[in-house]
Amino acid sequence: MENQFTSPEPMPMPKSPRPVVIYYCAPVVHPATTKLRTALCNAVNLGVPSTTIFMSSVGGSVEEGISLFAFIRSLPVEVAIHNIDHVDSIALAIYLAGSIRRANPDATFLLHDFYFPHPVPISNRHQASDLSVSFTAFRQKMTDILKTRTNMSDEQFKSLKFLDEPVVKTAAAAKEVGITHEIGLAVAPVGRVV
Repeated sequence: MENQFTSPEPMPMPKSPRPVVIYYCAPVVHPATTKLRTALCNAVNLGVPSTTIFMSSVGGSVEEGISLFAFIRSLPVEVAIHNIDHVDSIALAIYLAGSIRRANPDATFLLHDFYFPHPVPISNRHQASDLSVSFTAFRQKMTDILKTRTNMSDEQFKSLKFLDEPVVKTAAAAKEVGITHEIGLAVAPVGRVV
C-alpha cells in the first residue's frame, strides 16, 4: 500500500522578496521582544529590502528596550517604524531605532523616568549600589539616544525634563523636535507581506 500522506510541495519563494510589515502591539517584555527579533531576522534572512514595524506599546523592560534599539540599528536593511497609537516609556528607544519614523495624527509619546515594573529583591548594600549604577547607566543611554536620534537643541532637551516629570507629546509636537519624521495614517502598502 502506498503512503497516502506525502509532504506538500514547498511554497516557491518569490523571485524578489517584497517589503514586510510587522505589527508590534505589545509591552517591551519577553516573549514579545523575542518574537520581534525573530521576525526581523527572518526578514533579513529572506532578503527583504525593507521592513516597517506598526507599533503601539506601553513600554516595559528598560534592558529590553535599549537592547532592541541596538539590535534594530545593527540590521543591514532599512527599518521604518510607525506609531499607530502610543509609544510609551522605554518603547520610545525602540521607536527611535527606526531609520524612518512615522506616526498616526492622533498618536502620542510618553517620556518619563525609568523604574523597574516589578520588585527587585535586594539582600545587601552591593546589590542596591548595582541597581543604582544600572539605573544611572540606562538614563544616560536613553539621554544619548534622544540626543543623537532627534533634532532637539540643548535648550529643548533641558526644557523637556523627561527624567524629572512625565511628558506626553502629540505626534505634531514629536515632529517638531525630530522624534517622528512624518505624520500620516498607517496603511500597509499593497503588495507587502503582513
